[in-house]
Amino acid sequence: MKQLLLVLFALFCVQLSFSQGEASNWYFGSGAGLNFDPNTGTVTADPSAIGTISTNEGCSSISDPNGNLLFYTDGRTVWDRNFQIMPNADYLGGSGLLGDPSSTSSAVIVPKPGNADQYYIFTVDEPHHNNAWAYPDQGPADQNGNPIGFYEETFGNQPTSINIDDGFNNGFNYTLVDLSLNGGFGDVVPTEKNIHLITYDPNDQSHVPYKCAEKITAVEHADGDSYWVITHFIDTFYAFRVDSNGVNPNAVTSQQTPFITTEGYRRNGIGYLKSSPDGSKLAICHAQNLDTPSSNTASGNTGSLWLYDFDNLTGMVNNPLNLQNNTQTYGVDFSADSKKLYAPNGNVVSQFDLEAANIPASQVVVFQQTGGFIAAVQLAPDGKIYLCNTISSTFLDVINDPEELGLACNYTPSGIALSPGANANLGLPPFIQSFLIAKIEAQFFCFGDETEFSIDSSESFISILWDFGDTNTSTLDSPTHIYSAPGTY
Repeated sequence: MKQLLLVLFALFCVQLSFSQGEASNWYFGSGAGLNFDPNTGTVTADPSAIGTISTNEGCSSISDPNGNLLFYTDGRTVWDRNFQIMPNADYLGGSGLLGDPSSTSSAVIVPKPGNADQYYIFTVDEPHHNNAWAYPDQGPADQNGNPIGFYEETFGNQPTSINIDDGFNNGFNYTLVDLSLNGGFGDVVPTEKNIHLITYDPNDQSHVPYKCAEKITAVEHADGDSYWVITHFIDTFYAFRVDSNGVNPNAVTSQQTPFITTEGYRRNGIGYLKSSPDGSKLAICHAQNLDTPSSNTASGNTGSLWLYDFDNLTGMVNNPLNLQNNTQTYGVDFSADSKKLYAPNGNVVSQFDLEAANIPASQVVVFQQTGGFIAAVQLAPDGKIYLCNTISSTFLDVINDPEELGLACNYTPSGIALSPGANANLGLPPFIQSFLIAKIEAQFFCFGDETEFSIDSSESFISILWDFGDTNTSTLDSPTHIYSAPGTY
C-alpha cells in the first residue's frame, strides 16, 4: 500500500499528524454501536447509543483523528458525543435535518477543510412515490394525486403511518455542524442548515418530484486537502467539491449508463454507492429498475451492480462496467487496498477481483445461506469488512481478510456480537472512504530537528521503503531523518 506525504519544511516549527480515527465509532440500527480502537486495533460492541438512534437504514457518525466520538445521526436527528440530541437538530422536536432513516445512505459526514470545529452533514431523503404523486403539494397522495392518509409500501402491501415523513421528497442537502457551539458539544449552524443541492434537471417534470436516489459516498480529492461528495440520480453522477471555502454548489456531472427510471420509485432509488479508498473507482447498486409505477410491488430480479472509473482530480466518472444483472443488489464495498469488491445478492455474497483481466468473470461466491437478506457492507478501520444479515440481527457478519482472493477472504457469519438490547437492521454508517486506508504520521519539522516518521495502518506489512525526497531512503518501520536544508519534500 503506497502513500505519499507532502510536507512543507520551513524555518518555524510545524507538526502534522495524519491518523485514521475518524471512523472509529459506529452507531446504527436500533441502538447498535461498535468501537474500533485506533491504538490497539481491537473492536468492541458499544451499548452507549441504546435508546437514541433507531434507523432501518441510513446513519452516519464521525470521530476525531484520535478516535474520540464527535457526533452521529440518522439523517434527521443529530446526537452529540454525550449521546444527547443537538438543540437545532431534533427531528421530533421540529428542528431536524432532511435525511430519512429509511433512505439507504441518508447521511455522510465530511470535515470542513481548514476548520477543525466544523463538519458538513450531507443528507438524502427517501424519494417516495406517494410524495411525488402529490407534488407540488404535500403528500401522501395516490397515483391520481388524491390525498391519502397513509404511505403505501412497495412490498408487503402494508400501509405506513404518515408520521414517518414530512410529505415532501427533499432530495440532496447539506448542513453545517459547529463543535464550538452548545457549550462545546456542538450544534447545527442555523444559517447553514438544510441547504439544497441540485441533483436533477429542474426543467424535467419527471425529475423534480423525486430529486435524487438514496445514494451518497465521499472520498478525498487528489489534492489531499479537499473532498468529493458524490450522489446519483437516473443516469447521472453528481460530484460536489468541499474545500476550505465550503461546499461548491455546482456539481461535476457525469452521464453514464444505465438509465434507472423514476417510474418504479421508491425502490428503483434504493442501493448503496461507494468509492474505493484510493479514489479510483465507484461501485453502485440499483435494487431494481421497473419501468411502470409500482406502489405495492417490488421486483428483486431487476436490479444491477456497476463499476466505474472515478477521477478524483476532476470529479468525472467514466468507463461503466456491468458486474451483475437481474439481481437484488443493495450493499457493496471495496477492500482497503481497493483491489477487491464485495456485493451481496439476497442471501449470497460475491467477491470480484478488480485486478482480473475480466472483472465480471472473476466473481466468486464467498458465502451463501438459506433465506435471509444480506444488506449493508462496510469497510472498517481494522481492515475488515462488516455486513448486516437479517438472519442474525444481534450480530454482524465479518470478512476477516478481504484483500485475499476468493474463499481465503475468510467470511464469518455472525462474526461479532452486538451489545445486549441492540439490533442491526439494513444499514451501516458510511464514511469518507479515504479514512480507511493507511496514513503516514510525521512530527518535528523545525529545520535541524530529527523528524520522526511512522505509518498508521490497520494492515500488517512485510517490508516498507521510505523515500524522504532528498535522495535518502530507509527501510526501518519508524525512521528518523534530518534534512540538510529547508524546503518542500
